[in-house]
Amino acid sequence: DNTTSQFETSQAEVTAAQIAATEIAGLFLRGASDGLVSAAYMEAYAKLVAGAKTLTIPDAGHGPHVEQPQAFAKAVLDFLG
Repeated sequence: DNTTSQFETSQAEVTAAQIAATEIAGLFLRGASDGLVSAAYMEAYAKLVAGAKTLTIPDAGHGPHVEQPQAFAKAVLDFLG
């Protein structure tokens, strides 16, 4: 499917340099049992963004916003202050 191919290409084009050029703080979230995004991967990318925060949500996988919506919402609201 061409749409899927275009999406995958656009995602691959996001580079570490582009992330490092971000001028606003970010919140990097992952579920503790995420099989796609490791804690080390998240931490490495978060270090590229000045003021970034990281959080691992317990009892969640790759979709913490769905699997633990209250913990996810609390994390976002706490970050936004």
